[in-house]
Amino acid sequence: MNFILNPYSYLLLSSILSFTTFLFYSEGSLKIIYLSIPIFILFIISYPFGKSIIQKNSTYYLNKELILSSIYWKVVAFFIVCFAIIEYLSFGFPLYKGVIYANFGFPIIHHLVVTSWILIFIKFKNKKINLFLLIFAFLNPILIVNRDLFLLTIFAFLCKKIFENKINIKLFVILLSVMFILFGLIGQLRSGNALQLINLPFTFDSNEINPILFWIILYMTSSTFNMSYNINNFSKNLYDTLINVFPEQYKWYLMSGEVTYFLYYILIFIILTFLLIISKNKNYIPIYIYFLYQSLMGVTFGTKFFTTNSLMLILVFLIYFLLPKKISS
Repeated sequence: MNFILNPYSYLLLSSILSFTTFLFYSEGSLKIIYLSIPIFILFIISYPFGKSIIQKNSTYYLNKELILSSIYWKVVAFFIVCFAIIEYLSFGFPLYKGVIYANFGFPIIHHLVVTSWILIFIKFKNKKINLFLLIFAFLNPILIVNRDLFLLTIFAFLCKKIFENKINIKLFVILLSVMFILFGLIGQLRSGNALQLINLPFTFDSNEINPILFWIILYMTSSTFNMSYNINNFSKNLYDTLINVFPEQYKWYLMSGEVTYFLYYILIFIILTFLLIISKNKNYIPIYIYFLYQSLMGVTFGTKFFTTNSLMLILVFLIYFLLPKKISS
């Protein structure tokens, strides 16, 4: 389980995605493999360090419930739920005949609404309120058809249980399978059958794949394929107009080539290392989990790490850090 919590594991994932994309697609560049080699070496060097820090920090929170129970976090929970309800009433539910997700939500306020995943950590004395917050955390992304938020909520829940030493390998595999299946189902509901919508140059017969499984493969590889397809020309020409995403590191690559490409990884490495070190204080574990997830999605899907959602969460935790201890503890 240390592999899941180790921030440097996602450097390995980035390298594997580059390699598998090169194998899965017939029209890509070998350069993507060359760029992944230094990232893989960085993983080999840094992984043991991350493992040792996690083991050291675990003495502070192992077998303890990871909760945010101060007055401040209860106020945060109140505003998340209230703003979400206001958006529901104003825009309807994208899941059921409401506005499409891209047009859902108010500026600024919506960035707080999509932090609903943090509700799984917030705890009141009233058990009914805690149950409501847990249900709402999982229901909100479904109602607004936000797959990314849904996956983040499940990821945070799984990581919370791992930190608390309340999950075994069997349960982890079951929950992970459910997560992927629901991800595919939401994709089907939101966009239809991907096999009928998208024609990409796979090196295998994609028609033989289950449509739900195809959504998972598509989102795990298509963004990296876009990078591989364009990397030699510093362009953003889409092979298919429906696959319009690029991994976050490629957007950095377009700035100054290999220099900014590797700068992206260096910055992520520094930020995750800092968050890993301070996570010995269990109150900062949620923000550490959030950026673990965003590093995962950034290298597989699109711009996730350096976003306004991240800035909102940093602001929430910065206020918490600056508050007097009577309120924050």
